[in-house]
Amino acid sequence: MPQAHALLHADVAHPDPKRRQEYMAILGRHLEICAALGVKTAVIHPGNGAGGYKTPEERQKIVALNIENFKRLGDQAGELGLRIGIENMPVSQKDAHRFGVHPNELLLELLAQLDHPALGITIDTDHTQTSELDTAEVIRQFGPYIIGTHISDADRRGRLSHRTPGNATIDWVSVMKAFRDIQYSGIFNLEIPGERHPEPAIVKMKVSYARQVTEWLVDQVNNPESE
Repeated sequence: MPQAHALLHADVAHPDPKRRQEYMAILGRHLEICAALGVKTAVIHPGNGAGGYKTPEERQKIVALNIENFKRLGDQAGELGLRIGIENMPVSQKDAHRFGVHPNELLLELLAQLDHPALGITIDTDHTQTSELDTAEVIRQFGPYIIGTHISDADRRGRLSHRTPGNATIDWVSVMKAFRDIQYSGIFNLEIPGERHPEPAIVKMKVSYARQVTEWLVDQVNNPESE
């Protein structure tokens, strides 16, 4: 299992120091578990200050806490032989703004400030599409910083769907060309909980279909003449 997600709701920028410390302890333990399992890339969400920000001052605090705590996590990951893929997030549907939606937030305000060899990006294609961003262009912006993937399809409706590629609105030929252009050669990890179904026989068919689609997508990178 080369990629695994650490605690989903952990918030390294939580305004309550006690809660923040608890999250950091859990994330540290999860990094240790990843190392024991042979995981190479651990996925962690950027901190969002327990609900986002409404003022420049709140945003500045969130950025500062992300820098401080991802430096600590990156140091631990490096010692364990891991890398952390910080995940791009979907746009918030609330009044407050969410940190980590736009590429420059993670690139310029976090990774460039940290300049840490154990830190990179996990690109979530559902999150870019839901946020009405150009997924292929985001991949090119992140470029060599991408070390992990959450691949799924989505509609531009402001709501996450996490479907098998080809079942919604993402232009997958353009997306795979972008992966080829940045010479990405890492894991191609599907995150498709939108395909859950109570009937095991249907799940089996969905898995078979997802496998066929994935093989076709990866072939667009490995064999560009197949376009």
